[in-house]
Amino acid sequence: MAATAVVTALLVLAGGAAPAHAIGTGGVAGAPGYVVVNVPQTIGTEAQVVISYNPYITAPYSVFSTNGAVAYRSAATNDAQTIRAVYYLQKYGSAGWENLFSSPAFDGVVVGDITGAEFPSWAASPTAQSAGSYRFVYAISWFDSLGQLIGFAEYFPNLPGETQCGTQTIRCVPYAGWIDMG
Repeated sequence: MAATAVVTALLVLAGGAAPAHAIGTGGVAGAPGYVVVNVPQTIGTEAQVVISYNPYITAPYSVFSTNGAVAYRSAATNDAQTIRAVYYLQKYGSAGWENLFSSPAFDGVVVGDITGAEFPSWAASPTAQSAGSYRFVYAISWFDSLGQLIGFAEYFPNLPGETQCGTQTIRCVPYAGWIDMG
């Protein structure tokens, strides 16, 4: 099981309207709260690794990062809730989108006037570098004060501007919903 990190809850005034977003929603169960994904959701960049000191040679490698999200409480209960976010770096393969990496589980607790939890940015770099189509998917779960699951939803990029490239030597092309890299 992934390590759990406590995330500072975001103080949002009760009754305030959450901003709209265009992120696609995958599997949904129960009564999930509203989620705002910080865009771009999938970012392809590169870093340099030294592969030899004599002569000095470096090689680029792909790094994928994501900007996190804000998740608001579920309407299923007014009691304290724990909201858990896990990010998955996926690559498109012969069976469709396949998980390569998952982040640690990030937990935020919403109670009283705190109505949302802000989740951090995260990055991953595949050990085996290969060309292909990549994206991040967020799996967000809501739990009541007894730890019972009250809602779940997956969020993925699906429009232009929700993906971005920042490479110089590695080919990277952003599309609506994923990036091609390598």
